[in-house]
Parts: sequence; C-alpha cells; structure tokens
Amino acid sequence: MRKTVLVMLATALVPFCAFAVDGVVLINQSTVTAAGGFPYTISVAGSYKLSGNLMVPSLVDGIKIEASNVTLDLNGFSITTVPGTPSSSVVYLIDVVFPLTGVTVRNGTLGSISLGFHSPIYMQFTSGTVAEDLTLLTSGQSLAHWEVQP
Repeated sequence: MRKTVLVMLATALVPFCAFAVDGVVLINQSTVTAAGGFPYTISVAGSYKLSGNLMVPSLVDGIKIEASNVTLDLNGFSITTVPGTPSSSVVYLIDVVFPLTGVTVRNGTLGSISLGFHSPIYMQFTSGTVAEDLTLLTSGQSLAHWEVQP
C-alpha cells in the first residue's frame, strides 16, 4: 500500500508532457507558459518536437535556439503570431543564435495571421544547419514552401 502511494505521488509530480517516450522534449503552449513564457529558449543539445501549435505574442521571439546539435521538429504544427500583432512587432518566430552548428528545423508552418511579420526564421552565420519542409505564411496566405539544405 505504501509503495503504491509513493509511485502515485512520484507520477503526479513528474511533468507528463515534458518528454516523449524516446527522450524528445515536447513543446506546446502550456510548456512554454510553464517555462516562463516566450521566448522559449533551447539551451541544451538534443531533439525537440512541438506537440501543439504555438501562438507568439508581440515584441518577443518565439523559440530561441542557443545550443549546437539541436533538432526542432514542428511535427506538422505551426508557430504563428497572435491575431492583431503589428507587422513590426515580432522579431523572429525561430531565432538560431549564432555561431552554432548542426541545427535542424523541419516539418511545419511558420507565419503570421495578422498583417505580415518581421521574419519567420533566422539562421544566418550558422553552419551545418538544415531548414526543411517548412511552409511560410503571411496573412493566412502561403508565401513559399521552403526547403534549404546546405
């Protein structure tokens, strides 16, 4: 009985949405809020995957990557601005802080559902980076299907 109570307590205290079964860190609006809000900073190498859409408020980056050897799989989800966000107020939806190596961002949609955005993704001055299978949107219309492999 005592062991069962301890197992139940331990299970309740471990955040169930933090890691997928395979060690991938899951990111959604709730985990971003629990981590202190935007920008959501990735500062440790590893695999990260969206488990839901992200809505980024004005005047902040969405996800800031500050470590080399990071894979961010958008998992078919989107990172967009909050409705009504002025076009000049979003800095980057994904910002890869340079100089980093081995960063991959793939499989999802980046864009604005208001009148434009400053820039969906910033990966300049990085090496060994891959951006693949990304769709960029502005005002709900597709700009391009972006696939870059250096």
